[in-house]
Amino acid sequence: MGFLDDLFKAVNTLKDVAETFNKQTGGVFGQQQNKPAPNSSNPAGSPQNSAVQNPHDIYDDEPEDVRKEIEEIVAQCFPQYELRRNVSPTTIGGQGRFLDYSYGVYLGGVPKLFIMIVGKKTTSHRVYRWSKEEAAKKGITMINFVEHFPNKYDYVKNRLAQYL
Repeated sequence: MGFLDDLFKAVNTLKDVAETFNKQTGGVFGQQQNKPAPNSSNPAGSPQNSAVQNPHDIYDDEPEDVRKEIEEIVAQCFPQYELRRNVSPTTIGGQGRFLDYSYGVYLGGVPKLFIMIVGKKTTSHRVYRWSKEEAAKKGITMINFVEHFPNKYDYVKNRLAQYL
């Protein structure tokens, strides 16, 4: 019975801590506090009056859509390159089952870089590995961007610049 006695003491201690917290903060321990929504009619909160210099840093907590970032960066920073979506490894001579490259970056019709947008388990799939191997056989660099990671504008731009 010693174990159960210790367990009940620990539970009572936690209850005491929660009650103390509730008295001091006026909140309910373990529940999310509701915050008022920002006033959209307040011009001080509008993007025009924001002190943030880089518009991509405004939503630090929001995951970036890396596809949008890649398309925007290639168009603005690397206009000499052509960006193609959903490029099949069969376009470079591959035969068999593959996972399409999310993007192919071409210069004068010649592939220079392949980009894969991957999820948590994509890299463990056989078809992913075969696509990566096919690009390596042809001497074309393939890079990944993990879609659930924060792919900030500057990070994506630097990665692309590194390989182009």
